[in-house]
Amino acid sequence: LCGVVSLGAIVIAAPFLYLSGSRPYQEVSIPANGYELTAYLSDVDRTGDLWVIFGHGNRKEGVTHPLYTQILNNLPKDVGVLAINFRGFAGSADDRMVENERILDRSEDIQAAVDYLIDRKGITENQIILIGHSFGAAQVANAASQGSYRLVIPIGLGDWQSVTTDPRKMMAYLRKFEENTGVTVSREQFIREGSQFMSQAITDPCPTAPIAFVFAGFDDGKEPMRIQYQNTRERCPTLVGWKVVPFANHTYGTEESNLPVFLQRIYSKIVLGYLVWQLNHLISS
Repeated sequence: LCGVVSLGAIVIAAPFLYLSGSRPYQEVSIPANGYELTAYLSDVDRTGDLWVIFGHGNRKEGVTHPLYTQILNNLPKDVGVLAINFRGFAGSADDRMVENERILDRSEDIQAAVDYLIDRKGITENQIILIGHSFGAAQVANAASQGSYRLVIPIGLGDWQSVTTDPRKMMAYLRKFEENTGVTVSREQFIREGSQFMSQAITDPCPTAPIAFVFAGFDDGKEPMRIQYQNTRERCPTLVGWKVVPFANHTYGTEESNLPVFLQRIYSKIVLGYLVWQLNHLISS
């Protein structure tokens, strides 16, 4: 009985150890293709040669959402971090974005962040790890076929096949995107751009950069990507990792739910702790 209690205490306490960190960030401006991105840079304690570029999900506050601040504050201290707000989110410019042929595709934002680090820090693409959650996961997964990055880690890649074919899900996503960016995307453009984020498109052709997928246990996109991952793993040597955080929801308990507040906080600490542990293990391996 004592052993069971001790094990339970370790399981509960372990995540808190992985969420005990904080690190200083300075706000920077990144020039992109005729506009500027707001970003946050942290390299005060960096001793290694690796950098993480982090992209957020479809959230109005961008990288300052509670989920992302927890992740960003608890990444390995020897790794530099550049967290970007995608165009139209938070403090990043949205001027003339509605006129752009690519609204969902933020390849230009990712490339601008990469160029910023290469120019300012004198590094190469192979010293960069791309990490993104949800909407950001789609962006970094897409970028895995466009560069020679050290590693790409999409967290919670959505089920874009379902979202682009189910009218109800599509309209819900479009409404949320408009609320968060002020930009209206047509159904036709959503379907056209969304197809590049589907599981088959991510792995065919094989990504040029190593890619490791991380999912919450209750993520909608987990099952379609799992099937695609298993079917193409032998053909694609760059598919290097598959991690699942059991019992976690898409935002890892950082948004309102039906749980009492106290239990919500405990739940969030546990699943967030294991998410950070998985990320740090992938970064350090």
